[in-house]
Amino acid sequence: MARTTHVVNRLLREHDVSLAQRLKRSVRRALSGRNCCIWLGVYGFVLMPQAATAMESAGSPIRSRHVTGVRPPAEYPPGTGFATGHISLGEVDVVQVATFEEVWNALEGGVANKGATFYKPVDVPVGYSILSHYAQNNSRARAGWVLAIKETGSRPAPPSPSPPSSSSSSPSPPSSPHASSGSLNPFTSLMLTLKKGATDVVSYSLVGLPPTSTDTSLKTSTDVSLEVSEEDINSYAQLAVIPNVAFTEEAEENLDPFADYVFVSNATETETVQPGTSPQKDSSKSIVDFVSSHLFAGPALKSPVDYKLIWESSKWTGKKNGNGWVWLPIAPEGYSVLGYIVTNTENKPTFSEVTCVRTDLTDILEIDSKFFTTSGTSRQEIGFPFSVWTTRPAVRGVSAAGVNVGSFFCDRSDQAETSLPIACLKNVLFNLGYLPTMAQVNSIQQFFGPSVIFHPTEQFLPSSVAWFFDSGAMLYTKDSTIPPVRVNSDGSNLPQGGTNDGAFWIDLPKDGSRDTVKKGNLETAKVHIHLKPVYGATYTDLQSWLFCPFNGPSTAKVGKVNIPLGRLGEHVGDWEHYTLRVSNFTGEMEAIYFSQHSKGQWVNIWDLEFDAVNKPLVYVAKNGHPCYPHQGDHLQGDESRGVGLRNDTALSTIVLNSSVKFQVFSADYMHQRGDKDAPEEPAWLQYMREWGPKIEYDKKKYLDKFLKFLPSKLRNSLEEILDKLPSEVMGEEGPTGPKEKNMWFGDERI
Repeated sequence: MARTTHVVNRLLREHDVSLAQRLKRSVRRALSGRNCCIWLGVYGFVLMPQAATAMESAGSPIRSRHVTGVRPPAEYPPGTGFATGHISLGEVDVVQVATFEEVWNALEGGVANKGATFYKPVDVPVGYSILSHYAQNNSRARAGWVLAIKETGSRPAPPSPSPPSSSSSSPSPPSSPHASSGSLNPFTSLMLTLKKGATDVVSYSLVGLPPTSTDTSLKTSTDVSLEVSEEDINSYAQLAVIPNVAFTEEAEENLDPFADYVFVSNATETETVQPGTSPQKDSSKSIVDFVSSHLFAGPALKSPVDYKLIWESSKWTGKKNGNGWVWLPIAPEGYSVLGYIVTNTENKPTFSEVTCVRTDLTDILEIDSKFFTTSGTSRQEIGFPFSVWTTRPAVRGVSAAGVNVGSFFCDRSDQAETSLPIACLKNVLFNLGYLPTMAQVNSIQQFFGPSVIFHPTEQFLPSSVAWFFDSGAMLYTKDSTIPPVRVNSDGSNLPQGGTNDGAFWIDLPKDGSRDTVKKGNLETAKVHIHLKPVYGATYTDLQSWLFCPFNGPSTAKVGKVNIPLGRLGEHVGDWEHYTLRVSNFTGEMEAIYFSQHSKGQWVNIWDLEFDAVNKPLVYVAKNGHPCYPHQGDHLQGDESRGVGLRNDTALSTIVLNSSVKFQVFSADYMHQRGDKDAPEEPAWLQYMREWGPKIEYDKKKYLDKFLKFLPSKLRNSLEEILDKLPSEVMGEEGPTGPKEKNMWFGDERI
């Protein structure tokens, strides 16, 4: 075994995952029949929880290093904060901890009825405290992490991104009576602005400002002058808070001289608030809470004041390894709990076991997926079942501040509560320096860029956008008096901005090259990458877009019967994408999102396929081009009844190497940061209308030709599924471009 482990680790260091996976399968076969199972992780052999269970009976606690992601390049190009192991969120600093000690495990229930294991983080860096214990189902590899936190003891430094140049692709600031200051953070919703002198303006994100600062200008100081003017207020922020000490003639009529602080709105209103009182408008109450908590609050972290027992396994007679007790910390007033603690004795945990976080430094959490429940096990407990879910920030997107902690949620129910008793962290600083530079992004893509595999019989391949335009693509308008025009190679004559109002669309050339253009041109094809900060800028998503000039016809499946649907599903212009998620803590790739028309799926690294040079594989389905992690016949519809549209993927030699053929075409945060090599968005990306014509026909009458031989029950089931698919899937209209999709700024759809 030791010799085998050494060989596999060497293969991993040399990034020969293909050979290592074959060796892993051989070891599994050799160990069949024994009470253990071996998992090959990025760090070598990793014991599965079942194996650890057998070992734990010997007496010593099991300690293991969990996989956190696919190991990154040996060294990234120099940058600022990316892949340095920690991230500052303002008043607190966080790191990932992936070394755990087993506390308790269940041997049945949950995913694949394999049970779940609960872990305590260990080897926590000096000065940091844990926020939660960790748990996962036993049906997969040991992989995951939790965050540890420490208080920095100082007010967050004011962010200082340079404003975009006039040629920047970043959106212009919204119209406002106060112009934007280049020294202010456009991603924060509230800003505290202090005028120290005529030329000295200091700005802080309102959320995260400590009350016990040595800066006396936060209090009432006679040398602070109030000047409500353009340079003081950030046009991106909804409000600014300014000490109401002295007044200028310009602002005096709008301010109450008897108030200690004044809220200056970026819209049109100004509202004064006495400390400890609430403004008249209910919508502003949370703003007052923010101000009072930051000007007069305590430290960022505090120990819990008690624990509440949520569940104990002694009352469950299912298969398990000993007993476990699950505790919810009780936070002091003004603080929030971020996770649960698990013990293998009935004694309450110590107060030093976990820390609580000041509520204004936290955000709303929601459940993600259930991975364990005592419901349905061989011996169910009396009363409500105990269930456990993974969690994630409730608000997600490029400007959302919620930070994933790696915690779990649990409850005595099969259905989770809508309002959880635990929270996630909030990145109140939103320091863009922890996001990768262009050189680092290139390194990420060159190292992790997938091999994109098309079906061996695919007729409608991708191309570059320029090739499509140069091949004769035409721009049409619904104004019949305006003739169609040929689109320029760079798309510069396409309508820019706005929304999809149906006034314009693109179509194939009308000459004899139409069928040739449909087939695409793989030699010119490339992946277009949009960089997105997510999870409060603690991760970077590389949203990777593929363009195909044409989407082929659909094939329905009913049971074992395949039904070609003629031209149904065909449309001009097809945009599909997948997304790499990279940790800004470690620079590791943790997951890939596979877009599948109206939705998609996140796949963690242990469920991905890799080729011989350690590149993940992305399979593109025949004709419709949705993306999948594995080859096979994927059904879009009702898999339980075997009814829907076929999306077939298979290994082939038709491959796009995205680690070489890529272009970063959008990175707003680089412009906000003032990076000199920030990419300029192409003109065609600002085209918000359809990339193909709308097709008018009676879909039901058209389908009757193909489905009339089916029994009415099956026919109705298929028609019901087809009616739920988006118009572009059924070929009724061409799709809009990437920037018009809601996942451009928002979260991926699942």
